[in-house]
Amino acid sequence: MYKGVFYLFFVVVFLIAFVFSNFKDSLLTHF
Repeated sequence: MYKGVFYLFFVVVFLIAFVFSNFKDSLLTHF
């Protein structure tokens, strides 16, 4: 139970970091 929740939290954080890095790169190239 706890391990599944921890894994889900890790995946969500990884996705947020991935999307944020892509958004920051596109923002830097746009401006």
